[in-house]
Amino acid sequence: MWMTKANAKRITLRFHTDGQLLAISHPSVSQSVVEEVIRKQANWIQKTRSHLLSERDRTYYRLQSGEQIQVCGKNYKFIVQPSHQDDPLRLKVDKDEHLTFFIPEHTQPEELAESARQLLIQWLRKKGSSWSTMRAEIWESRMNVKSTQIRVKEQKTRWGSCSSQGNINLNWRIFLAPLDVIDYVLVHELAHLLEMNHSDAFWRIVKSHLPHYQECIQWLNHHGRSLDVQLIVKS
Repeated sequence: MWMTKANAKRITLRFHTDGQLLAISHPSVSQSVVEEVIRKQANWIQKTRSHLLSERDRTYYRLQSGEQIQVCGKNYKFIVQPSHQDDPLRLKVDKDEHLTFFIPEHTQPEELAESARQLLIQWLRKKGSSWSTMRAEIWESRMNVKSTQIRVKEQKTRWGSCSSQGNINLNWRIFLAPLDVIDYVLVHELAHLLEMNHSDAFWRIVKSHLPHYQECIQWLNHHGRSLDVQLIVKS
C-alpha cells in the first residue's frame, strides 16, 4: 500500500498489524522511486514482517473460561456460557472483572471468533473512552489545557492524534498497554494543544509532566505491535 503526505520529508516504510506494508512519501515522489526503495529494502521488509507476525501470534486469546486479558491496568477473566441457539452472541461484564460470553449452540467456530472479537473491541472502546475521560480531567488540570473532544477509534498506524481544533483520537489498542504507557500517549496528545509539532519545546512539555516518557516510547517500540485482540475458539 502506498500513500502520500504533504509534510513527508522522506520515504517511510511501516507495517500494519496484519503484516501489510505501507509506504509513505511526499506527493512529488513517483511510484517508481517508491518501488525502488521497497526493492532495496526487501531483506529488511521480510525480516521485519516475520518478526511482526510472530509478535502478533502472541496476542491470540483462547475463547475459553479462565483466559485473562489486561485492560486499563486490570485483569479481566473470560467466562464462557452456552445459550440457546436462537439467541445472539452476547458479552456481559460484571463488577468482578468477568467478561462473560454467552455463546449460542451450533455456532461455527470461525464466525464465533470474529463476532466475539468485535464485541470485545466494542467494549474495549467504551472502557477506553471512560478511562481516558477520567484521566484527561486530571492531566488537563495539571497541564492547564482543555481538549474539545476525546474519542477512542480504530487507527492502524497511530496510537493517538490531535487536531488543531483540539479533538483527540486514541487507538483502542493502547488500552491493552500498562497504565503509564497509556498515560504517556494521552499526555503526548494533550501536549499538542500547546505545541502542534514535535519540536524541542514539545518534548520539554512532555518531560515536565512525565520524566520517564522515553521508557514508555521504548516499551511501545518493543511491544506495541503485540497490542491487539485476536480470539481463537477452544478446539
